[in-house]
Amino acid sequence: MTARDASCWMIERRWGLALIFAILLQAASSIWWAADLSARVRAIEIEQARQQSAMERLAAIETDVRWIRQTLDRKGR
Repeated sequence: MTARDASCWMIERRWGLALIFAILLQAASSIWWAADLSARVRAIEIEQARQQSAMERLAAIETDVRWIRQTLDRKGR
């Protein structure tokens, strides 16, 4: 093996280490992004459940108000 062959091997080895480092960094950032996305989706689902409960209560109130109006209209005749 000549000196030139040895230096080429070192360059390829450095690129290999850099590539491995880049892949690991990208994998770590992807995991971090996915964890953040999961937390945001969980927060949205909690808020949606809270709003769903409020919407159900509002629908019940609207039904009660409609029944009261109908009752008052019948009594007013």
